[in-house]
Amino acid sequence: MTLRGAGVRPPLVVIALIGGFSLLLGPAIAYGGPVAFGLLIGLPLLAWLALLRPGLAVGGLWLAALNGIPLLNLQSGVGQFKPTDLATIAIVLMAGRNLLVTRRPMARLPTGLSVACALFGLWWMITFFRSLSAGIPPVDAFFFGRDFLSLVILIPAAWVVLSEPKAWRECVCVILAGTGIYSLAYIGGSLGLISASSFTHPTLVLNFGSVQRIYTPMNDLVIAVAVFSTAVVVTTRANRATPLVALLAATTLVAFFLQLTRANYLSMALGALIAIVIALTRGAELRRVLARRASVALAIVGVFFFGVIGLGSRGVPTSVVSQRISSGLANFNEGSGTVAYRVKLYHRMFSILGPDWPVGLGFLHPKDRYFPDLPEGSIRNSDVGLMNAVMTIGVLGLALLLAVFLTAARHVAKTRAQRPPWLVVGLFAWLTVVVAGSPTLVTLFSATGILSTALTLVLCCVDMPSMRMPSFGVR
Repeated sequence: MTLRGAGVRPPLVVIALIGGFSLLLGPAIAYGGPVAFGLLIGLPLLAWLALLRPGLAVGGLWLAALNGIPLLNLQSGVGQFKPTDLATIAIVLMAGRNLLVTRRPMARLPTGLSVACALFGLWWMITFFRSLSAGIPPVDAFFFGRDFLSLVILIPAAWVVLSEPKAWRECVCVILAGTGIYSLAYIGGSLGLISASSFTHPTLVLNFGSVQRIYTPMNDLVIAVAVFSTAVVVTTRANRATPLVALLAATTLVAFFLQLTRANYLSMALGALIAIVIALTRGAELRRVLARRASVALAIVGVFFFGVIGLGSRGVPTSVVSQRISSGLANFNEGSGTVAYRVKLYHRMFSILGPDWPVGLGFLHPKDRYFPDLPEGSIRNSDVGLMNAVMTIGVLGLALLLAVFLTAARHVAKTRAQRPPWLVVGLFAWLTVVVAGSPTLVTLFSATGILSTALTLVLCCVDMPSMRMPSFGVR
């Protein structure tokens, strides 16, 4: 018996996959903890999905890497080896399996995107060897900067796996369902209706009146799904799936507001503006649909946010959101609060960086190179966003990183005739949100954020002439 269309015996492939994963299983069991349990339970399922349902496997790995599976906490990892690393390795293995056994022609990565990834990967290697010459041990240097490297590894690997239409649809369905369920859990945890620690696995929880601000790696994916699902609602005609998509958009938008991240409020407003501008340039038909659906979408979101949320809290969560916005404006105008803290931290970092700002300092792990003037002695900090790139790979590295996103957006723009309007509108709105928030947020500069960014770009960019609204169940 051979694998369908592959010409390879399934038992041999299964044995090879399980054997490879077993190399990771042994150390995990030795350390113990949630990761070992997750590997023991998930490896057989993952091997089966990788063979027969690669899209489902990628979607599941994506959620697991962001610790987005309620009641299963995979946050701890094993030493410096994190779930994002496991997900990256698994996706690379699936891509390698596809290249080795699939006989059908494989869609090639666009030339511009290939060049951008290659240049950024080359710059990463140069920075890595600079770090070694500065006396940083190879393991420390690698782990301190491996999140940037994962971008140029994940994009071509995920491209191979998700270029198959069936895999694309399966991955999207898993992400939509998983993020929708997680958003409901997030709302419940934020309002104190359920245990936030059990269902959302926060890294930090802060209380703001009747609302708990929950910091989780899934926040970035919730925002992405909110942007794209809203784009579907406002740019497509109604059909049987419209209520489900509208419910998903409303749920993820409420979860987004309850994140209480002021920088994202501003970047989301800019993203909405960009989305409207792009939608208005896509033809008269889309303009008519946009005019009809935008008002409906706003009504649904308004009812959900101001009605349902208020019923489940002891106070008025909407007032907490408004207070966060007003306090943010006050901090910005007065130069106080978190704004003042970030400005001071920027100044400290630039003073340490000195004339090395074009190339950065390298992957200087704080264990080997401690900077007493910086928090935790590290040149990377989650409060200063893009400085995580400038301090390590320099302004040139940051430019090459952003070039990857720009070339992906350019590819989508060039092939927009092959893509539904919601995808084009959603991509540019989402990229605006991510880039506009980068001065203070680490979506583009953390392992979980980069994994989500890379996979989202691939889902938007794969060449699928038959990509139509049935991919989301909407026409």
